[in-house]
Amino acid sequence: MPNCIQHCYENIKTNCEIIWHSQKNFLESYSKFITHTANPKPKTYNQAIDFFKDLKAPYFNWVWKGAFKSEILNRYTLRFSHRIDYEDCDFGTLAFCLANKLIITKEIQIIYRIRQHSLSFFSKHDPFPSKLPKHLEEIKNDFSSYFDLKFYFGSYCHLKIAEKIQNFLISNPNLSKKQQQTLENFIVAHTAMGSEILLTCFMNERNKNTQDPLNTKDLLKHFITPIRKRKIIRFRILRSCYRRFHNQKWKILSSCKKILLKPIKFFLAK
Repeated sequence: MPNCIQHCYENIKTNCEIIWHSQKNFLESYSKFITHTANPKPKTYNQAIDFFKDLKAPYFNWVWKGAFKSEILNRYTLRFSHRIDYEDCDFGTLAFCLANKLIITKEIQIIYRIRQHSLSFFSKHDPFPSKLPKHLEEIKNDFSSYFDLKFYFGSYCHLKIAEKIQNFLISNPNLSKKQQQTLENFIVAHTAMGSEILLTCFMNERNKNTQDPLNTKDLLKHFITPIRKRKIIRFRILRSCYRRFHNQKWKILSSCKKILLKPIKFFLAK
């Protein structure tokens, strides 16, 4: 919007470390604007991390919905993760952990364009794009379709995000118990999503010969190892995986049993 930068700058300069404004979505396929239902209610928080207590989603993403003071980045050498999708999940989560005062306003200051064939939106019927990001081009030949490639890569991204949040949690032992639990919830959510996608991907008949080019299985095992020592987190990840798989409408009961059994065996393994 025309006054977006000025609106953010004036607030960041004097009032807060993060300003979050509302947005409107534009559906390119239908050439129409729609209200973004996920706009948060206007509110001020003395510590940005306190917003998470009002968050009803299992994970959090934020970066372009406002502005932040650049000084918060060097409180933890916070930078974007390269070569992954959903990079605003770990960046936004950790930015809110590091920032002080947060202001959420109701003003609509940005229009988000939703279009077909973007990196974020794809379907089973989309062919491989003529040009892929380098990190996807490198593993393209391991998959029979663009959907399978993106599905697999999504698992890797969720696990890398969980790993980054876990590293932050380990390196900041002075966080309050409530703050630690908030971050643990995000770790559980991303690990469960990554595990679900990974298991579903490799149980697909089309991918039975896939070689796991990004070593996501090893990443998952490596990531779970320190969590095994904290039984309550381990149990919550297992429970989350079970619920997500249990809610899938699988046509064959035996397949459902196998799908449920794999994560249970993995997470309970010594």
